[in-house]
Amino acid sequence: MIGRQCSEVEPGYYFIALDHYVYEAEETVFGPGVSVVERQYSQERTPSWTGIGFARVPEGAYLEFYIDNIPYSMEYDVLIRYEPQLPDQWEKAIITVFRPGMIPSSSRCGNTVPDDDNQEVSLSPGSRYVVLPHPICFEKGLNYTVRLELPQYSYDTEVENPYTLIDSRDL
Repeated sequence: MIGRQCSEVEPGYYFIALDHYVYEAEETVFGPGVSVVERQYSQERTPSWTGIGFARVPEGAYLEFYIDNIPYSMEYDVLIRYEPQLPDQWEKAIITVFRPGMIPSSSRCGNTVPDDDNQEVSLSPGSRYVVLPHPICFEKGLNYTVRLELPQYSYDTEVENPYTLIDSRDL
């Protein structure tokens, strides 16, 4: 941002609201055991979710988000919204980007390395979202699949059939 009041976007950059592009978990391709949990909106309080509810994702399952509306070729911070259901941290959530082909070195995303498309985070029980550690470069006009896998709940806890609720993946 530039200008006296920091209200102008510097040329070559794009500024949108944090959750401008929301991809609902309940509208994704489900892995085994994943189901939809619908929530009703209440007049008395602001909902903590978007869409009709959540995807209930058990340990070992995954969601695949299809992305086909990238407005600008650039690096995007990726945010995962969730609602914890268990007391311990979900130790391992893996995010993998499947691209439509090789990235030309002359493109805006030409500096992307394979590790940029494979990231791992933990889902804290005291939070409702997590931002990936590194932004992901997406190019306008291309279609992507982003897989969110939940292979391991906790190293120390013996919980039978652990699961969490995933709300959305936002750019």
